[in-house]
Amino acid sequence: MFLKKKILYFNIKSIYICLIIITILSKEKSLDTNQQNILVIPFKTYFPKVYEYPNKSKILIISWIRKKLFLELENYSGQKLSMILNTQEPKMHTRDVVALIRSADKYYEAYNENVSDICSFNYEKSNTYQLISPFDSELYSISKTCYAKEKIYIYKDLNLKTKNIYDIEFIHSSNETHICFFSGLQLTESSIENDINLFYQLKNLTNSKTFSWTLKFNSPEEGYFIFGDIINNKELNFYNDNNEDNYIPLNVETFFLNNINWKIYFEKIFFDDYIIKSDIQICFFIDIQTRYITVPKEYFYNIKLKYLLTNENISSSDPKFICHDEESEFFFHSVYCDKKEYLELTDNYKKLPTLNMYGYRLGVNITFTPKELFLEKDDKIYFFIAYNSNLNDEWHMGHIFLEKYITVFDNNEKKLSILKQRTKAINKDENDNSDISLIILIAVLVFVLSALIFSFLGILFSKKMYLMRKKKANELDDEYEYSSQDINNPINSENSLNN
Repeated sequence: MFLKKKILYFNIKSIYICLIIITILSKEKSLDTNQQNILVIPFKTYFPKVYEYPNKSKILIISWIRKKLFLELENYSGQKLSMILNTQEPKMHTRDVVALIRSADKYYEAYNENVSDICSFNYEKSNTYQLISPFDSELYSISKTCYAKEKIYIYKDLNLKTKNIYDIEFIHSSNETHICFFSGLQLTESSIENDINLFYQLKNLTNSKTFSWTLKFNSPEEGYFIFGDIINNKELNFYNDNNEDNYIPLNVETFFLNNINWKIYFEKIFFDDYIIKSDIQICFFIDIQTRYITVPKEYFYNIKLKYLLTNENISSSDPKFICHDEESEFFFHSVYCDKKEYLELTDNYKKLPTLNMYGYRLGVNITFTPKELFLEKDDKIYFFIAYNSNLNDEWHMGHIFLEKYITVFDNNEKKLSILKQRTKAINKDENDNSDISLIILIAVLVFVLSALIFSFLGILFSKKMYLMRKKKANELDDEYEYSSQDINNPINSENSLNN
């Protein structure tokens, strides 16, 4: 009986130890995750309506030029709040104008036609709008503005299952009732303006260690804006493991305090054996509002001739020319082709070579396949390399780059990190981590299995011992048999002993 209790105690103790090990491992994983805080806001694309031209292709191209990425927010009262993003402004504010649209060679005009299609915030109908200052501030020639705050919901995960309500402060042009929010993706230069800067507010809300952010595109028109501790965050799943070793870090210089022009340097741009440009430094500025890659005029026409057309006998002066160089907004030159005729000419544009951009600092090729550079729509094929005369021969990389490569921007460190595409080779650290996890798992399983086996053998052994002891006791009974007569008659007992 004592042996049974001892075995049972050993069995319970073994299981208890296993549970402790599993709990510790789970707790370590939980602590590691909780230390990496993020906020997630869905973003979408707004396409202003274009009525000026009869050409449908030109209208489409202009809408792509004018389009705006905006964060889709919601306040406590259930109103949708559209926050239009730009790369320059540090202050968060509201306005009833979507953008400035170039309407002539030297002039711009405010675009506010059908502005209610996107600008839907009405402070008068909000239950949580609060005035912080009187209407005596001035911003962008708007004489009557104030400081205000509003309660909005922000998600804490990519599945959009968990959200909290937060106070957000901003400069408000409060005389309007159909307005948009605007926010630049820059840190403010003045500590006094921290309260109306998007990044400072988000960092305080999430208690993150960094000012990191990224745009995760689910399609060319929508995705998630993520802010906080992104790199090494196990809750974020991208096309490659989200480990720091899988990122290419690039430092970015700033010339005006915290104002950053995000850019990437290449040394060679080519497809197949044709070199588009080879230089010590080819600087591409990153533009989140356009999908196009824009290049200087000389290179635009070289690419159009060498890449787009496989038949060099066809030129822009030929009446059979099937690809059109379209000028839009007085400064933007892009190309679209008649789908049926172009496919007949090229057999299949998807068989065209891949565009490569190589940078020594990157150590890898940034590539775009024909499928990524073209878009089929209706009976046309649109090409996403263009020339912008307003950019003074600058090279610009649209969000066609961000759609393919997860890029984490850190404003405080003035650094961007590009997540490499997954390769067949497995990272050494990943091997080490997986080996450690596998060893722990095997150890726990062996421990549990051993406990069960020893418990079974112990019970079986104790049963056999019990039977053996019982058998010996029976053998003693067979050698000498006591009777009540011997006990009651001492003489007989004595005689029997003497005999």
